Amino acid sequence: MLYSYKWLESHIVQPLPDIDTLADSLLKHTFEVEGVSQKDGDTVIDGDVLANRAHDLLCHRGLAREISVLHGLKLTEQKTYTGETSPATLNINNNEPELCRRYTGRKISGLTIGESPVWLRERLNAIDARSINSVVDATNYVMYDLNQPLHAFDAAKVSGSIVIRKSVAGESITLLTGETIDLPLGTLLIADEEKPLAIAGVKGGKAAEVTSETTDIILEAANFDGVMVRRTSRGLKLITDSAKRFENGITHELTIEAMDEVTAYIVELCGGTQTVVEEIVDVHLTPESRLEVTLKHSDIALVLGRDVTEDEAGKILTTLGCTVSWKDGVASVMPPIYRLDLTLAEDLIEEIARIVGYETIPSILPQKENVAEVNPEVYVSMQIKKYLVEQGFSEVSLYAFANKGDIEVENPVAKDKAFLRSDLETGVVESIRKNISHTALLGEDMLKMFEIGKVFKGGEEKLALCVAVKNTQKKPNAKDVVVEVVQQIVADIFKMSSPNVGEFKEIKLTEGNEYWYEIIVPSIEVEKGVTYDSLLVPSSTHIFSPISPYPCITRDIAVWMPEAIPATELSELIKEKAGPLLVTEPRLVDTYSKGGRTSNAFRLVFQSFEKTLSDEEVNTIMETVYEAVKGKGWEVR
Repeated sequence: MLYSYKWLESHIVQPLPDIDTLADSLLKHTFEVEGVSQKDGDTVIDGDVLANRAHDLLCHRGLAREISVLHGLKLTEQKTYTGETSPATLNINNNEPELCRRYTGRKISGLTIGESPVWLRERLNAIDARSINSVVDATNYVMYDLNQPLHAFDAAKVSGSIVIRKSVAGESITLLTGETIDLPLGTLLIADEEKPLAIAGVKGGKAAEVTSETTDIILEAANFDGVMVRRTSRGLKLITDSAKRFENGITHELTIEAMDEVTAYIVELCGGTQTVVEEIVDVHLTPESRLEVTLKHSDIALVLGRDVTEDEAGKILTTLGCTVSWKDGVASVMPPIYRLDLTLAEDLIEEIARIVGYETIPSILPQKENVAEVNPEVYVSMQIKKYLVEQGFSEVSLYAFANKGDIEVENPVAKDKAFLRSDLETGVVESIRKNISHTALLGEDMLKMFEIGKVFKGGEEKLALCVAVKNTQKKPNAKDVVVEVVQQIVADIFKMSSPNVGEFKEIKLTEGNEYWYEIIVPSIEVEKGVTYDSLLVPSSTHIFSPISPYPCITRDIAVWMPEAIPATELSELIKEKAGPLLVTEPRLVDTYSKGGRTSNAFRLVFQSFEKTLSDEEVNTIMETVYEAVKGKGWEVR
């Protein structure tokens, strides 16, 4: 919301603080000040008004009230019409009292409509509102002044009564912009006895547009249902300042205030000796109720953590427009009609905290009195996770949705995720296969993964564990090594979770030395004294570095060396000659001794952070390494 500094000044009796002081106080107590700028001799404040205060702060009078509280200033009297009125001839039929909770109308005749005076055009221009003519500008000015949207119809173009109704099938309306739109069935309209005049709370129509030739007008100040206005506005893609105010909610009581103020401006700007102002017609079938809020003085300190005296709290609430009465440490508070957000004692305490300043509230850590009981599933899950991580396993957390299963999802997120998973092994084994290319980079011969999570099988939800291992070494005993690893892991988990589970079933095997085992984790009794804090994995001192998004290339080198020379000397030589593209330590993968010589085989991993390496680039590096090895008198196998 944009606010004109000159406009705000018109609402304050005493001089306003300078703009820097004002912006700082608003930032501390009211809303985020997103910017302060100069425009045509005025200063404009851009404030980020949140939804909880939109009903009273999306207007200059509302912000002026806020400033008067923060700086102890006095507000000017609100402009109102005090002239003569004649009996009303306007007739209003409200067929939708649930959606139009109040409709206030007035007819004014004998006007001369033209260009608005400079002061009005400047104020509207300061907040990026376009000047139209003196009547339309007056209605817009009062909306930005009081937060109550208004509309003016050319009375000569209105046939009979004003009717609040829903649209019928096939109905359309031409907007003030000239655009004709087809109205969805049931759209709330302001109409006459023949045609639609406006989309209620959203946009006016061309049929009763006020122009320079208009002499008689019908003024509207209504209160429409916010949900209805938002749906209509978004559905028709008509986002207007009027709709924004209704969808955030405003008090019913504003219609009379706005009608009196806009009447005063219109008579001042457009009136003459022939001007006739009729009495207000007010259709208010569901009066707005105001509830008194009870506030205990002791609760203020309990919530804020600091003491605020009764006098101080009462003064703050009174300056905010509340009526306050203290008795025996309990206040009966009647919030002002324009503060729809003050319905609970906590709301009042928040207002007190806001005005005294959040910086005056001490920071106190809450005392932990009750220790939460640890869930058995969490307990066993954390124990298993700790153990598997210590054994070099990596945890994966995969989708609970799958392309097949026992339970179908009513509204799947994707075609291949239309079921709840009935096992973990499908996802875990797929993860193993996707990560095969990274084994060299990680310096591992075996990929070890696990997942512990929910599966949905046979109509039941159960906690399951799947451990999986893949051996990337091409050795005769590779399968036996992996089976032994998995058997030991599963046996240890059974002992950890429950001694009564029994022997594990046959480990599953696929081609390519992939082995996995899945169990339903049994429920166990949580040890006494266990807390959630005690289940957390201790913080690590490891330092992590970014991973390149580009693929790596591996090369093996085997060198015959004198038996007395350690393999580390070859490793250091490789690091020196391979350069920065060698991203891991040379890993010794094989040794073989014969005739006083030893063959040391190292695996090298090359990778760039800038591009995908080519074989030619890596081959050039390897040639440099080979030449260095030969220079030592060693033999490359």
